[in-house]
Amino acid sequence: VGFHSGSQRVTGSVTGGSATSNASGIATVGSWRAGQTVGTNTVTATVAALTPVSFAATGTPTAPASLVIISGNNQSDSAGFVLPLPLVIEVRDTFSNTVPNATVNWAVTDGSIAPTSGPSDGAGRAQATWTLGLVQASPTATAAVGTVQTTFSATTLFSQPTILRPITVTPATLV
Repeated sequence: VGFHSGSQRVTGSVTGGSATSNASGIATVGSWRAGQTVGTNTVTATVAALTPVSFAATGTPTAPASLVIISGNNQSDSAGFVLPLPLVIEVRDTFSNTVPNATVNWAVTDGSIAPTSGPSDGAGRAQATWTLGLVQASPTATAAVGTVQTTFSATTLFSQPTILRPITVTPATLV
């Protein structure tokens, strides 16, 4: 009996890929290690003159290992305004597969962000809207999944200050 693994999307490995059946007609593979890509993994047993038999397992993402900034970094706008583009990150595992349903926590050093927490979508992405604060010229926003995090930067534009000078008003100047 010959065993082999693989599919169009996923690779894996088999040890003991050639086996002899026992007295009951059962042949076993030494081990089957699924590939590193999320999706269906298959191993197929083949015997000459018989129809091949395939076994399938679904590979799922490992724990989040990185957050990739997709868009929204290095924007600028006026103090107190919402940045034009949302902050968007993609959660990835140790093999760069996207991770859906990972809880992403958002925080800013100045201003506000919404939502402050939420899950990544089916494509592993999460986004938030940042309203710039009134204090910092170079605030940052952080997206975090557990201990994995990434930081966005922004520039707050402050209007030119208006200088008021005291003037003396007399009844004669009011006419």
